[in-house]
Amino acid sequence: MRFRRLSHHLDADTTGGLFEDQEADSANGTGDLGLSVRRSAFAPLARTCLAVSLLVASFLFAAPARAWNCVEYVREISNVQLAGNGWQWWNAAAGRYERGHNPERDAVFVFNRTRHMPAGHVAVVSKVLDSRTIEIDHANWIRRRITQNVRVQDVSPKNDWTMVRVWNEQAHVYGAPYPALGFVYAN
Repeated sequence: MRFRRLSHHLDADTTGGLFEDQEADSANGTGDLGLSVRRSAFAPLARTCLAVSLLVASFLFAAPARAWNCVEYVREISNVQLAGNGWQWWNAAAGRYERGHNPERDAVFVFNRTRHMPAGHVAVVSKVLDSRTIEIDHANWIRRRITQNVRVQDVSPKNDWTMVRVWNEQAHVYGAPYPALGFVYAN
């Protein structure tokens, strides 16, 4: 690849140093911009592109698998080891774990399935704040993310945790009501 001598047409501020070594290359009679000039000119761009690519890849591909599935996450962080979709954990726990409608720390909270949440949902109680408010740790409520210490409010008429609202951190409000089945207590 051959370049004409352009240094007299472009000042140093607009070239970004691309042609700063051209006179040395011209002196050797080749008229080529040497490989070292190309490297020095494009290295910052290449480094920036690589850094951006790695950053994007870390968000898209390096997220832990547990962040994609509430069931996998709950199995990983709790002592409750059940299988199936989130809503199926309530029946699967019968005879293996105690179940109930009173929140306890480290219990698994089971959400029932809905039209918008056909697999149901499970979470682990991280803190009981009062008889109608708890905090939970869970995955994939916000797509592909693990969220911790999220407030959940019991809005059921009988105070039995069969209807709840989950705090929406982005909007700073409690969300729509969701049906729940209850708590599975870790042994």
